[in-house]
Amino acid sequence: VSRALAALTANNLRLKEIRIGDIWSDRFLDPDVEKLCAALNGNSHLQTVDGSDVGYQHELSEAGLRRLGATLADTGVVWVLLPDMDNHDQNHNGAYPRHISPPCFANAIRRLAANDPDLQELSLSILHFDMTEPSLENRWLQPLKTALAGNTVLQKLYIPAAACLSEDGLKSLLAALGASTVEQCEVQLLRTDMQRRVDELISQHVRTRPPRSAACWP
Repeated sequence: VSRALAALTANNLRLKEIRIGDIWSDRFLDPDVEKLCAALNGNSHLQTVDGSDVGYQHELSEAGLRRLGATLADTGVVWVLLPDMDNHDQNHNGAYPRHISPPCFANAIRRLAANDPDLQELSLSILHFDMTEPSLENRWLQPLKTALAGNTVLQKLYIPAAACLSEDGLKSLLAALGASTVEQCEVQLLRTDMQRRVDELISQHVRTRPPRSAACWP
């Protein structure tokens, strides 16, 4: 445990993903969240926290999720997977999307805008969309388009059906993609002709400008 957490604390630039099960094999509870947060604080290179392999004791309180979310806001993490996320939402009135999703999305947008050379793939399923939310598309689409405009690194983008992307939204996304280096875009469960339009635009897009420097990224 100490060695893995020390690598996080050191902000090791080669460490892009951690698996919680490799650190805490049999449980992941609120006290463990405190240890993880202490090591994560300020880490700018880690992208993924994968807790899918945690053992049978893994119930986190909403306070634990809130603590983790507050720490994530000061990191570069764009993806967090915890066991029983659906149960967290059911038991804590949507605690996971309330505390974990916002900092992950903010980090993703920040890294895209900074042209971070390590962020080559992005899945918007990190948002855990509430499809009943009014103006859901407006909440994520405009920040994404703005960040994509100057990005010369991202190659793959995945947008889940729960994002409720409209046809007008798709058109504006296509325009943003045309000015980016994205080579593969998957928009889940859209009509076949819409997906074809995305594929055609990406296949026709030729990168003509040299990559921008990402020296601004720590």
